[in-house]
Amino acid sequence: MGEVMPEGGIEKAADRFQNNMRWLSGLRDCMKWVQKIEYEQQMFYDLVVRLRDDSYVFDNWILNYEWYGNKLTSARTASFRGVNDHNFVVDRKYADELFRGLTEDYYFNKSLAHDHWGNPEHRIYLIANAYNIPIQNNTICQQPIVPLRGLYDSNHWLMHTSYAKKLIQECNDPLTKKLYDCKCDDRWIHMLNTSVAVID
Repeated sequence: MGEVMPEGGIEKAADRFQNNMRWLSGLRDCMKWVQKIEYEQQMFYDLVVRLRDDSYVFDNWILNYEWYGNKLTSARTASFRGVNDHNFVVDRKYADELFRGLTEDYYFNKSLAHDHWGNPEHRIYLIANAYNIPIQNNTICQQPIVPLRGLYDSNHWLMHTSYAKKLIQECNDPLTKKLYDCKCDDRWIHMLNTSVAVID
């Protein structure tokens, strides 16, 4: 966590692309490992989850096939013209195309050859559409997760401040409760406002 940003805080496009390809290729390696385990165990998983190692799950995150099956699901917040790339869940039947396609299709899928790469969120969206993977978004109630940004002290973690602010905006949005039946817990609001998480 934390390479020094270049002067002006803007990463060069070529560097950004290489960094994105590096972590996306990690998803490809993980998917190859899943395939290996499935072959050895002679069984298939129902869902495949991408969970960043800096994620803080601050309430129950319930994974059930009724909600997550037959689609790609990620958070509503911070989708940046695509699909939030921090943590998402995809039906196993689409996992090969998605997790491997993010890097492999850059070189081998002619239908995507002329699409602007953009950011990883947009690339995930392009791949999902190329393979007709249905996309749905989770509210903060369905996916109570925020990325961390290092230790605050021996008992607390610092949250990703801008991401926490976006979750607060979602909580304050009247449509969050009206349309999605999601009411943020007061404890969440306090935690997100301070951007500090307690280590249990």
